[in-house]
Amino acid sequence: MSDALIRWIAGALAVLALLAGVWWHGWHTRDLQAERAVQDRALADARQALADFRTESNRLNSIAGDIQQRVDQINTNATRHTTEYRTYAMQNPLPADCRFDAERLRRIQSAVDDANATIAAGQSGDAGVTD
Repeated sequence: MSDALIRWIAGALAVLALLAGVWWHGWHTRDLQAERAVQDRALADARQALADFRTESNRLNSIAGDIQQRVDQINTNATRHTTEYRTYAMQNPLPADCRFDAERLRRIQSAVDDANATIAAGQSGDAGVTD
């Protein structure tokens, strides 16, 4: 073999090696781009899930605050009615035949009315809440 043929073969091999390197780099870059697209989509999905979680948490916190406010109102009314009833019962004990007088019945009915109003307000307020 002559020197010229050997140089020509060496040059051809160098060009082939260069082309193989360019092809491998392109293939590798395409894989990285595809992987990056998948990771970007997963990140976008995770961010959306976090935003949805935050929205739902805020909604549930609002409902919990409303429920706590209603419980506090019921406790306040119950305490007030209990105190009024016990005071009246101490001042006006039941007669021997154990029949409730008009004022005692009025106080009991007032407590029942407050409880029913709270229940009705809770049911009308729950109409706008969907789970």
